[in-house]
Amino acid sequence: SVVLQGTSSVDVSINASENGLLLFVVPKQKLLAGSRYVLTLTRQITDTSGNPLETVSFEFNTVAAPTIAAVAPAEGPVGTAVTILGQNFDTQPQLNVLKFGATPALVLSATATQLETIVPAGLAAGAVAVSVTTRGGTTTSSFVVENPVPVVSSVAPSSVRVGSGA
Repeated sequence: SVVLQGTSSVDVSINASENGLLLFVVPKQKLLAGSRYVLTLTRQITDTSGNPLETVSFEFNTVAAPTIAAVAPAEGPVGTAVTILGQNFDTQPQLNVLKFGATPALVLSATATQLETIVPAGLAAGAVAVSVTTRGGTTTSSFVVENPVPVVSSVAPSSVRVGSGA
């Protein structure tokens, strides 16, 4: 038999692969995020020759989906430092996949409630979705990429004579 136990027992269905070498245990209800479960397979399960399997237990924890509460600032040009506030981010920066539209952004630092990044190069001005994907799922918010403020670096010619038309 198969037993999936969390805070209470969870009904499961059991499916074998075509050749019977793999066993798929599928919960019949949604598992609670951030919860501990124990899956136990007992000797009542047999292999393709009818031999009983050894009893085995696996322990696992589900991961809650991330949520974004705020993106600060909500707008800025490429290169702007951005803080994303929310919940259920991975504390290891590389395990948070952060994108501005389809453009990946480097997560500079991460806590369970905050990510720090820089608006990546190559984005056109306008509204863009900001998405964070962790092992628990994906969440999105919005950000407005602004055109950078133009900077005058030189003027040519540097001087003209009044009335010269140049």
